[in-house]
Amino acid sequence: MFQSVVLSSHFGFDPISNLGAIAESLLFYQNVHLVLDIGGFRTLAQVENGALLDEIASIPSLTLTFCPTFLATMTDDKGGVATHSYFQGTMVGVKGRPKTSKPILSDLFFDVVQRDWKSKRRLKNIEKKATNADIFSFPNAGTVTGQALDDIRNSDFFKFSATEVLTHFVGSEAVPSEFRFRAIEVTGGFFIETDLDFAHLSKTYQRRFGLSENEKITPALLACGALEARGLLAASARYGAEFVAAPRHSEILKRQIKGLRFPRERSVEEISDFQEINLGSQCDIRTYIGNSSGRFREFLPILAKATKFRHWLAGVNPDEGLLRAYQNEILEKSLIERLPAKILRFAMFTGLGEIVAGQAGAAAGVAAGAIDSFLVDKIFKGWKPNHFVDNQLKKFLTP
Repeated sequence: MFQSVVLSSHFGFDPISNLGAIAESLLFYQNVHLVLDIGGFRTLAQVENGALLDEIASIPSLTLTFCPTFLATMTDDKGGVATHSYFQGTMVGVKGRPKTSKPILSDLFFDVVQRDWKSKRRLKNIEKKATNADIFSFPNAGTVTGQALDDIRNSDFFKFSATEVLTHFVGSEAVPSEFRFRAIEVTGGFFIETDLDFAHLSKTYQRRFGLSENEKITPALLACGALEARGLLAASARYGAEFVAAPRHSEILKRQIKGLRFPRERSVEEISDFQEINLGSQCDIRTYIGNSSGRFREFLPILAKATKFRHWLAGVNPDEGLLRAYQNEILEKSLIERLPAKILRFAMFTGLGEIVAGQAGAAAGVAAGAIDSFLVDKIFKGWKPNHFVDNQLKKFLTP
């Protein structure tokens, strides 16, 4: 269980707001793959002059990919009728460079980071760890935009995907119970037939998130849900790993591929149940760290001490499940614990007493008896996963 997971800023995953989610993934998964678009990279880089991104890049179990490719719904308003098309492109025009050039990490980094010897050293480490790639490219799978266009030919699916996106931005109570939203193909794209009141929906969106009047709900924004869901599916196929997705994308994909249940859904449930039952009054890792870079840093030494725990996690049988496996493991007695206590102590300390007495006399034999319980607990009982949870994780989560 919990082999690999991908977290990408392309799909509504803000790395700063979700530092807790990154930490949780690092603890429970053997491999964590962090994919950053230009916005995600800049957001992390500007924290403490690049120090946080440098520390994240240095985590052994984490791999880092920079992907400047993006998906968007383009709108052409010529002739008074808005025509939309799906688009996949690469961001260009980094500050101080020609607009025809592709962005490189050093340009993006020093656009938000003060240039000094420390930041130069941090960038060198980040460049060494990061890989440039187009996560939407998958051999023999066709184009993401073409597949999304095929998807929205199904009017029921297109309306469903728009509803999920709209619910995310304005809340379910503000979504009309009945409305029209369907795509009509025209030359060069598609026209959206809808009776939604976008002015009213935009005001609701602005009030809900405290945004300016420039932030609006548009037909193109709602149409992009189907495209992003298809992009997420392509990226998941590329990595062959669980993918952290916004709820709206997961719901759209489940509607798109009927009966689909993502492995990630089960993992979320397993991790949530495990923390709720075994951490007592402490909150879970994701919530405790939240968007705090300070707490994330405090977590890294805890992660370094979790080697045995993570190794144990890798061997958990999926059919048994995390919670049951944990309970069985801590309740199971080792072979040495099954021996009667008197036989165990006699076998151990008779031999130890003879050795010690031979060196320092009878007084040392008394000392040997004094460390009886300590040695039995520490040497013979062995390591169990609750040792990490009780001695490291719970203490970290206690304010």
